[in-house]
Amino acid sequence: MKNAKNKIIALLSALLYLSLTALAVLLIREHSASEKTSYLVTMPEDSNPGIFSIEKRGRLKELSGVNSIIGTVTEVYNGSVVVETESDGSFFVTLDTFDSLNEGDRLMVFYSGAILETSPAQFEKELGYLVLTDL
Repeated sequence: MKNAKNKIIALLSALLYLSLTALAVLLIREHSASEKTSYLVTMPEDSNPGIFSIEKRGRLKELSGVNSIIGTVTEVYNGSVVVETESDGSFFVTLDTFDSLNEGDRLMVFYSGAILETSPAQFEKELGYLVLTDL
């Protein structure tokens, strides 16, 4: 019984690895076909997310000086939302043109620089966000 359990765990681990590899390949192909910069975000359970830009020929470059917060959308406006975190308060986040979010959606917001002391707080330089509700 224990041997069968170990085989199942190994198979699931291999499938997860193949899925992540396929996703990285798709991101690299999409990046090389467009002029936009693509990013790969790793989200380990025990540390902060790793953020990599996908350079020419699929090379990954880890970005330094990028911070992130995770929170829940509490207010929705035309082109922006307010995100409430568990420990850091509320933040104003600008949305991409085609995104529509709802109250209760979870976001991971990436930023660099200082946090401006407004109410709600704002980021000096907002870099982007991931909608975690869809993951």
